Amino acid sequence: MPYEDFIAYIEAVGTDRTILVSDTGQADNIRPVDAIRDVIRDLLESGYSEDAIHAMVGGNAAELLFKESDFA
Repeated sequence: MPYEDFIAYIEAVGTDRTILVSDTGQADNIRPVDAIRDVIRDLLESGYSEDAIHAMVGGNAAELLFKESDFA
């Protein structure tokens, strides 16, 4: 996907509603960890904050999985 489209999707919903994952790892693709690292680098270079990136690569998914109300 073109990087501009990728950024447009993030901007459309916000970093607080974005979860970054990789579907790489097949024999002819780069390793998932390398794909995510490349995206993080690009997002930092595009001006996204470390807090926003942390949310997109883990925090937002954790909130969905471990809602406080689920344990009350």
